[in-house]
Amino acid sequence: MVKGCNKRIIEVLNTENEYFEKAILFINPQSNLSYSQALRTAEQYMKEIDPDKKKRKKKKGSLALGITFFGVLICGIILGVLLSFPTILQ
Repeated sequence: MVKGCNKRIIEVLNTENEYFEKAILFINPQSNLSYSQALRTAEQYMKEIDPDKKKRKKKKGSLALGITFFGVLICGIILGVLLSFPTILQ
């Protein structure tokens, strides 16, 4: 709920996000941001909350972890086979 009628706001119409078409940001009345500083801060904030960016970061980390795990698993299987059959080593 919005109380009062003297609120300073920034309305972001182009969010560059497929989920949100616009955002309304209320500027704290105690802040002494200029209009240009408030716009820059709003742009930075909108870039930080991009949900697609967060998903991509998670995928990269989990892919590397999966590849490492798979490599260790294969090495363990090979070592286990070699130690189980000592005649293979000779």
